[in-house]
Amino acid sequence: MILAAIAVVAVLYFTGGLNFQTAPSIPSTPGAQAPGFATNVKTSAYDPIAGALVNVSAELRTSDGTTIVGETSVPQVLTTLTSSGPNTFDGFIIIGNDNLESGWTDRGTEYYLTKKAVSWVNKAGDIAFERVPTYAEGTPTWTGYDDGIAETTLNVSVGSGATVTTIQLKIEPSSNAVLGNPAFSRPLAICFNESSAGTFEEIRPAQYDEIIPAPGFLAGKNIIKNQCYVLSTSALYEGVSGQQQFYSFPIRIEANAGVDPGVTHNSYAILLDKSYYLDDNQNWAEGWGAEHVQSADHDIGMDSVANTKTIYFS
Repeated sequence: MILAAIAVVAVLYFTGGLNFQTAPSIPSTPGAQAPGFATNVKTSAYDPIAGALVNVSAELRTSDGTTIVGETSVPQVLTTLTSSGPNTFDGFIIIGNDNLESGWTDRGTEYYLTKKAVSWVNKAGDIAFERVPTYAEGTPTWTGYDDGIAETTLNVSVGSGATVTTIQLKIEPSSNAVLGNPAFSRPLAICFNESSAGTFEEIRPAQYDEIIPAPGFLAGKNIIKNQCYVLSTSALYEGVSGQQQFYSFPIRIEANAGVDPGVTHNSYAILLDKSYYLDDNQNWAEGWGAEHVQSADHDIGMDSVANTKTIYFS
């Protein structure tokens, strides 16, 4: 009886009468990691002009700005930002040193802040973003020309209601540095003030890319029309072959009718550099100065007010 039953089962199995099913296999992804926080994120900053690693700060944030690692010292070595980073991540590292950005520690030599996009998927263990290009902030060396002749003291004659178009300014960066953050295609702008409000109808570059409002940190400086002009140039690199090293541009000066500019009516040319800063919500923003509601506006990048060019009138 038992033998007969076994024989029946065998016949049904081999003829398909019985349908034995097994659980389907699940393909595996080579190198896949379970969701977690086991990524060791490292970075370093590199000055391409000096050819050396440099001393800066860095933060790690998600693409929506959430802070994963706050300001961390990154000295002249490959430095761990976190040993427990997300296994899958999309965001950015911001790295550099700007002593005018009050939210960060001053690490010494100023380096324009760089925002580097970073991402990885199913990664545990070390991941390194080495030698992030980070350029030293320059200050402008100015040369003024009147009718093509360089003048150590730029002195201009313009009568009441008259216009002068023979003046030219030249800017170039200080040694081993860059003028304007290379992260931006047009990183430099210029403003002109007047010592006595109402003296000039305008002082501006003859050509420019855009008119912008004067940043808040220049409030009270008598910026003419309270506006500045984005210059038609990329960042300027001191002594770097293949990169723009200086920028020259003519300016237009028009006095207001009824005002005859003289020795008491000088103007300051103020150079701005666009960069990154922490806004009121401690998110990274970009601008020509740090604009705040909850605290005072302040300069970023180079010290614009300390590095002006004076235009005298006679």
